Amino acid sequence: IAQYMATVARNGLQQKAVPTKKAVPRPAAKASKKEAPKAKVDKRLFLRLEKEHPWRQLSPAGLWQQLQSEPDCFLSDACSIPRVRTGFAILTGNEKKREELLDAAPKFSDFGAKLEGASNLVPFRIANVPATIKTPDCTHTVNADWVSLEIYRKT
Repeated sequence: IAQYMATVARNGLQQKAVPTKKAVPRPAAKASKKEAPKAKVDKRLFLRLEKEHPWRQLSPAGLWQQLQSEPDCFLSDACSIPRVRTGFAILTGNEKKREELLDAAPKFSDFGAKLEGASNLVPFRIANVPATIKTPDCTHTVNADWVSLEIYRKT
């Protein structure tokens, strides 16, 4: 053994102490065909309130109780009411409950509130429009036709 150890010490150990596996090249995975993401449909109902409306001071639970006390506007336990900038959003558990609330929407006008579904409008950024444009020759007044032509040209 001593002679063997001396040989190993001189020449180095031919085998590694811990065997390692060589990396086996794997075949490239086939690219999975992903479906195009579907546009999300916003199913929230928005309770729009005036800036000084007394319901704005209520918490979502307080608003839920206020709406429960109304005879035609009952909410199920599956509803959630998060606060949004313009008032509150109402998320219903099913489509039937959503339709019932939308049918009762005109009754909210008695309380100074407006219940409506989410809009599908897309916001655009439009730069500020000056009243007049001064050129070296003269001053041009900006009107609606000029603005619409400018928007058409830019988009």
